[in-house]
Parts: sequence; structure tokens; C-alpha cells
Amino acid sequence: MDVIKLENITKSYSDAYPALKNLKLKISGTYKLGIAGETGSGKSTLLKIIAGLEQPDSGQVWFNGNKVKGPEEKLVPGHRELAYLSQKSELPRFLRVIEILKRESRISESQERKIFSACRITKLLQKNTDHLSGGERQRVSWAIQLLKLPEVLLLDEPFSNQDTIHKEVMREVVNSLTEDLNLPVIWVSHDPLDVLSWAEDILVMRSGKVIQRGTPQKIYYQPKNKYVAELFGYCNFIDGQKWQIPKKNQLCEIKGKILLRPESFLVSSGANPEGREGTVIEKRFFGNIDLLYVLMGDGEVVIVSAKAGKYVMNERVGVDSQIPES
Repeated sequence: MDVIKLENITKSYSDAYPALKNLKLKISGTYKLGIAGETGSGKSTLLKIIAGLEQPDSGQVWFNGNKVKGPEEKLVPGHRELAYLSQKSELPRFLRVIEILKRESRISESQERKIFSACRITKLLQKNTDHLSGGERQRVSWAIQLLKLPEVLLLDEPFSNQDTIHKEVMREVVNSLTEDLNLPVIWVSHDPLDVLSWAEDILVMRSGKVIQRGTPQKIYYQPKNKYVAELFGYCNFIDGQKWQIPKKNQLCEIKGKILLRPESFLVSSGANPEGREGTVIEKRFFGNIDLLYVLMGDGEVVIVSAKAGKYVMNERVGVDSQIPES
């Protein structure tokens, strides 16, 4: 992937709401980049500015050494080599899908077929646009952009308003685009777990700033602060000395407490040889696992039990830690 460089980007929608604050960022390499953060952290604004669809108040965006102009600097907003796609999909009515695609295409039929396959729309080509589901319309819209052969794909919360089945199809499409078409993708998601399971590199944003960047493993097991830790799932903060966890394990320490994810515990029936035990005060069933809330002498911990249904409410259980490889 060619270099995308942001220099001192600032954007405010009001004096009380700075969306981006003097942001500096460099993106390069052929990989899958995920951007995560709470609502209002600046994720979508950042992506739109990279795409040339939003005008920054100050600062500049560069792609492959050339300035990306905003909508105030050019007649037609956007950059032809940076395809921006969101969950919104508007298509002309009363036309067959193939008619729309052929009208937009400037590439060979073999290249077209590869894109149609990657977007899972080969069986939709003869359908009328009025007969497409929301997910099908979205995939056709993606194909239209890809027929222009962009160098980078920018996805802005593409799975919003999708049910579980269609969301899984769209996830397969994203994987096909990155692997079959060798197309770099930058993906903004309101669900951090989406990018955690997909990305090679993750940016975590808060209040218009990038507060941590790293591999999914680094972000998950060694978050910079409590905000990052809790953004990516359940977490426990324990006293490492009381739990006799050696410092050589170099686990994430936040405000004097060691971070352990729910899967970093072992739970067993009866007493623990080390004397660490507690009472199950809540359990949540997730099909193949249970999530147990266990009240112990020094607080409550959340634990994943791979044996769904084994433990019951108010049961006394033994608890131990197992240190993950990070």
C-alpha cells in the first residue's frame, strides 16, 4: 500500500466538540488496518478526511506524495484511488445489476469476474435492483467502486444495521477483497471485536486522538489504559502479588493492577490448592461457553468456562490464573 500521511489534522463541528485534534499519522504497507474507538471518538471523521470527503479545519493529507484535496478545494469530492464505502447503498431503480456494473466498468471481463466473485454478486447480475435485499445492494455498491480499481479501500462501519447472517457474508467479502484482490483495506467499526478478529494493525481512538496502535494481540493483552482494555472485551484487574504472578511474565499493569482477560483463568469444582476460591453469583450462556461472575474475597472476577452448563448459581468453585502468551 502506498503511503497515507496526515499532518496536524484538526476538525471541529462546534467549539465544544473537536472531532480531531492536531492528528499526525502515517499508514503504509500492504495490510489490514482497523480503526476502533467509542462513539464520537473521531473514527468516521478521520476516514472521510483521508478519502477527501471531509474538509479539515487545518492540516494536510497526502497519498503517495500527492495532496488529497477536500471538498472545498475541488468540484467533485473524493479521490479516485481511495474508494470510500459505508453501510449506505443507493442504486438506480428499475435496472438490472449487470447494466449498472457495465456502465461503470473500465476494465477487462476477466477482472470484472474476479470482482463479482469477491463481492459475492455473480448470481445477482441478472436481478433487478428493486428486488435486492439491503445486504445485496451493499455488495453491488462495493463492486461498482471496485470496478474503478482503487488502490485502497476505506470501509466506514460497513456492517451497521446488518443481521448476523448478512454480517458474516459481508465479512467474507472483506476477506476476499484483501486476499483475492490483494487490496489494502482500512476499516472503521463501531464494534471493536470486528476489527480485532480481522486486522493486522489497529488504531484505537478517543476524543479525536490516536491513543494506541499495535497488533491485535498487543492491543488485547497489553492495552495502554483502562479505556483500551475495556473497549475490547471483559477484563479483570487483580493484585498480582496476592495472586503470586511473577513479574517476569510482563503482563499489562494499569494503576498497580494486573490485567487478566476472562480466558486467563481456570475454574474448577471444589477448593483450589492455593486457597483461591469463590462463589458463582452470575452466569451467562453463550452456546459453547459460559461467562461466570465469581465473587472472591478480594473482589469479583469474570471467567470463561469452556464447559457450558457445568457450574450453577451459588456454587463454590476454585479459581486459578493461567498466563496467556502475548
